[in-house]
Amino acid sequence: MKQRILIILLGWLLPVSLVAQNTGHDWTVNSSAYDFNMTLIVQVQQNGELNPAFELGAFCAEECRGTAQAQFEIALDTYLWYLVIHGNYGDVIHFFVRKDGVELEAETLYNLVFTPNEMIGSPLNPEIIDFIFDEPTACVSYEEAQDMVAEVYSIDGHWVQTKRLNGFPITLDPIPVAGIYVVKITLGSGKVLTEKIVVK
Repeated sequence: MKQRILIILLGWLLPVSLVAQNTGHDWTVNSSAYDFNMTLIVQVQQNGELNPAFELGAFCAEECRGTAQAQFEIALDTYLWYLVIHGNYGDVIHFFVRKDGVELEAETLYNLVFTPNEMIGSPLNPEIIDFIFDEPTACVSYEEAQDMVAEVYSIDGHWVQTKRLNGFPITLDPIPVAGIYVVKITLGSGKVLTEKIVVK
């Protein structure tokens, strides 16, 4: 029987920042092509931290269905994105971010199914869309590596397992079935790091 072993050898380095790359999406919205819209009130995060520099885009397949930039809400002392999404009932909506007109190579576990006239989130309770960025690397101290929590999600956002860890290497047990997974690691210091893994 073939055994699959998955060991994430993070050593003392983990990917935590972003790489700018133009992935070719057209961010032009054709709002007149759709009879319906829905509203999404969100905060956009980069590896668990709010990043108001990002423009948020909603896409169905390769077609842009809406964009929004951060707006500072003085009364709440925070940034919010008010995103109007155009579409048809049942469209699956995925999200991307760009900065200064350049789309960034990033992934999020957040997606939704379009529902006409629905409003998701509110200024007091916004949805959170957290984008995972790869490379370059940052050092993790011995203290930060103690009492870590690793949460594993499938690439479509479904929770797979949570494991409490102390130090490296990190092993996952039971081994997930073959596929692409995202591991969200919360260090003892509270810092959140992410890593995409492939299980064959």
